[in-house]
Amino acid sequence: MKKIIDLYFSPVETFKKLNEKPDWVIPVVLTLIVALIFTMIALPKVIIPEQSKRIMEMEQLTEEQREAASAGLGGIKPYITTPIAVTISFFFIVFVKSWLFFMIFMLFGSRTIFKKVLAIVSYSFLIGIPESIVKSSMMLIKKSTQVYTSIALLVPNLDFKSPFFKVLNRIDIFTIWNLILISLGFTIIYGMGKKKAFSIVFGLWVLWLLLVLAVGFILPKGLFFG
Repeated sequence: MKKIIDLYFSPVETFKKLNEKPDWVIPVVLTLIVALIFTMIALPKVIIPEQSKRIMEMEQLTEEQREAASAGLGGIKPYITTPIAVTISFFFIVFVKSWLFFMIFMLFGSRTIFKKVLAIVSYSFLIGIPESIVKSSMMLIKKSTQVYTSIALLVPNLDFKSPFFKVLNRIDIFTIWNLILISLGFTIIYGMGKKKAFSIVFGLWVLWLLLVLAVGFILPKGLFFG
């Protein structure tokens, strides 16, 4: 538990301990539990009503199709499928992100064991706890899932479905915090300078943002991933 608390206030100390004895299960499970709790709180109050409203506004659907889709949001089904989907996607992201960093740093000539990379990425996901608290609270207050802690707030009139908005919304305070922690962790487990670690991590993130922007213009409107 001390490593988890230190992650927020003395991250370097946490990463030094992980370099000696890497672990990943507890931070991932803890972050997931908090995310699930706040998701399930927001589900009946914000998420389901908003999804239902969007379905009814889909002009490409017939009246029967809209009613059938809305009916699928009722009952117990969303309370089963939502936590399953969140759990699967959460573990998928943690492992894929860890594997990608592991492989890319290897290409740059830096080597360590995969478990250490997984540990750094997993502990960095603890930023998801304050993120869940802040964003879920905002959702409940605003009664909408359209809440942001990114620089997208600087362009309130920009269409939230546009590629530019999608990119700006990824430049988020919690994302930056997460990337900073990952970079710091990698300086320790790889034994490299901060400049190199930060350059690789943030450089990859910028490339991802450019890819998101490019895909947003290539895909037909309505198919762009958010």
